[in-house]
Amino acid sequence: MTEISSVSNATAKVYEGFERQREHYEQRKVMQEHHNKKIAVNKRLLEAYMVVLDRLEYYNKQRQIETAKAEQGRFLDVEVK
Repeated sequence: MTEISSVSNATAKVYEGFERQREHYEQRKVMQEHHNKKIAVNKRLLEAYMVVLDRLEYYNKQRQIETAKAEQGRFLDVEVK
């Protein structure tokens, strides 16, 4: 009987080791999935930010053109008078 109990104890210890290892890898997998989701969200936020910057750059160029035309128009008005 003692041999059977010692074998079953050894088997239980090995099984516990496998169980801990499986839990460890499952936790790593969950952490990796979370990390991948964060990367995807950050990528989408960065793309949205770049779109906003492009719009702002276009707006600034248009505004500079309009300002230059207005300045030129004022200069011509002064000359004509």
